[in-house]
Amino acid sequence: MITEKLQHKLNKIKSGQYKSTDFIIADAKDADMAFGIAAPGPAANGTHYKTREDYLTAMSAMAESELIDILLMSASSAEALHSRNLFKQVQVTPAVRLNDTTDIWSARGSNYRESPSMPFATADLDAIKGLCQLGLYSITFSNNLKADKATLESYRDFG
Repeated sequence: MITEKLQHKLNKIKSGQYKSTDFIIADAKDADMAFGIAAPGPAANGTHYKTREDYLTAMSAMAESELIDILLMSASSAEALHSRNLFKQVQVTPAVRLNDTTDIWSARGSNYRESPSMPFATADLDAIKGLCQLGLYSITFSNNLKADKATLESYRDFG
């Protein structure tokens, strides 16, 4: 599922024969992992948020523009766009965020960001394998020995 376009750029970079036009552009559209209903942004009238369908439509439009090489999404967005056959129609490589550590949790009234990040993952790797071959596993260090050790152990044990 890595597109020929991306593979070509990766090969050129790996061989040292790349040019500025071989720069890889990834669009991160995984805000729903942290912001939920607010992820698509405010509606034009400013009184409520755009819908999930608006968010998926924006992702599709960006992919269809082919200005990007990689579209990073939540597993649920990847599943929705995959069911629409989007990635069979465009030269954009799908990618999924594989974990959602507590540093991205932004629940209303929460104070998770005041604590060291803790590892957590909602993505089902077996389900994702049918959607894409590329994923992001993010690590946030907090200069807290116990929390950082737990983060590294979770990364080691992931998948």
